[in-house]
Amino acid sequence: MLLRDERPDDAFAITYIHYAACTGHSTHAPGSGPVGPHIVDRLSAGRPSRGLS
Repeated sequence: MLLRDERPDDAFAITYIHYAACTGHSTHAPGSGPVGPHIVDRLSAGRPSRGLS
């Protein structure tokens, strides 16, 4: 496995993976979007937003 530091152009793909992983989770109300990606964005203080609103 090859690991590398995160690059600025990785941001959207990382957010997409977080969003996909959290979508349809049993703790969300039916029809609501996941909050996990937003939590990750907020915890990543100092980094630019990854584009989800």
